[in-house]
Amino acid sequence: MVGTNQDAAERAADQLIAALVGDDVLAIDHGRWQAMAISTSPHWRDDSLAAAQLRSMARHWGQNLTRPVQVPVAASW
Repeated sequence: MVGTNQDAAERAADQLIAALVGDDVLAIDHGRWQAMAISTSPHWRDDSLAAAQLRSMARHWGQNLTRPVQVPVAASW
């Protein structure tokens, strides 16, 4: 979960866990997330790409909930 600061990220992560949406949630502030997205680590670059795809899907669903959406395949580990 990315937040504007670490406290906000941790509160949001705790809310996801409490809502049973996830049980393995990372709390990361926005600055650190931006740094990891451009890191040399293929793991963090892949996570950044997956997050961008999810944001795009969320925007699409918010605009038109009746049209089918192609779901991207997650990166293999």
